[in-house]
Amino acid sequence: MKRTSLFLLSLLLLSACGKEVEFPVPPGVQTVRAMLQAVPFSLKRRGTHALLASDGKVAAYAESTAVNLRMLEGRQVLLQGVYEKNIDPSAFPVLVVQKVLEGGEEEQRPWVMPARASSSSSRNAGASSQGPSSGRATGEGAPCGGSAGILCPSGFYCRITDPVGESGLCAKR
Repeated sequence: MKRTSLFLLSLLLLSACGKEVEFPVPPGVQTVRAMLQAVPFSLKRRGTHALLASDGKVAAYAESTAVNLRMLEGRQVLLQGVYEKNIDPSAFPVLVVQKVLEGGEEEQRPWVMPARASSSSSRNAGASSQGPSSGRATGEGAPCGGSAGILCPSGFYCRITDPVGESGLCAKR
């Protein structure tokens, strides 16, 4: 916990410098206590939510396919996950949340999305058509983004093809 607090503090100090800085990403599974707040959709950075430090400033971003973060907005939570670099190196890193340890007990339940019907179109080439989906697209050409907030797997990004619907197709980095 002390290591994570020091990491968040160092991010705040680095962000105050005014210089463009590439934020360090701590290795391995991290546990973070912060206030969770929704952030607007952006083509320039990853993250559906901001992790706010005790002073109310953004310390990192968060996203998840395992946990419905919308149910935790405005709460002080203890999250567990892995940090990844953001698209823009000068943007805060992204905590890919795997579990909620505190702050959302009554809302915790599996989040399962029904699979889409199979199609021969290239748009669904990477999408699975068998069984329920985890809320994460499965490969190149799979649909992503949109109001469902479908994320691409590691090593892929969501190439926006419909700015109005905020959706696109997964593409290799």
